[in-house]
Amino acid sequence: SSVADWARWDETYRFMIDRNPQYIDDNLSLDAIHNLRIDLIAFHALAGERIQGVVASDAGAQDRLPMETFLPRSLPLAHPLQQDAAARGLKSWILMSPAGVVLFVSHPILTNEGTGPSHGNLIMGRKLDDAAIARIATHTRIHLRAQQAAARAAEDAFATLGVIHYTPIALRTEADSL
Repeated sequence: SSVADWARWDETYRFMIDRNPQYIDDNLSLDAIHNLRIDLIAFHALAGERIQGVVASDAGAQDRLPMETFLPRSLPLAHPLQQDAAARGLKSWILMSPAGVVLFVSHPILTNEGTGPSHGNLIMGRKLDDAAIARIATHTRIHLRAQQAAARAAEDAFATLGVIHYTPIALRTEADSL
């Protein structure tokens, strides 16, 4: 996956140590983000603070939403996308953010060999509009729809997600509606 490729790359690993601005210039252009077919990429340190982030938009650079519309500047350690130094795998969540339904994928930042310690988490996100959800349903051969979860369940499940108010969504099969 793209997030694993970027997160398990010595250049990204070094960037999280030295914060070299050349990495940003060389790798985080809007064209690069569009080519990945994502809406955002964010680099978070293990403590949760965002080191760098870029948001792309089909509407063009001048109409981009701020990163805080998708993710808070600092992720609490209990945030579902935050991983500790020992983590080695992908985490993915579909969350309703102020920007809409977003598929987020997080991977610890490691060396090319997948070794650490991790120096943070690379998060990529893609907005899921009705057409994207329909494509997922077609690809998986499951009838899906996105809806907000019950308010109490949302409060219980996501009490620690951070400054941004996230609304969990439920992906339900057509049979669940019967």
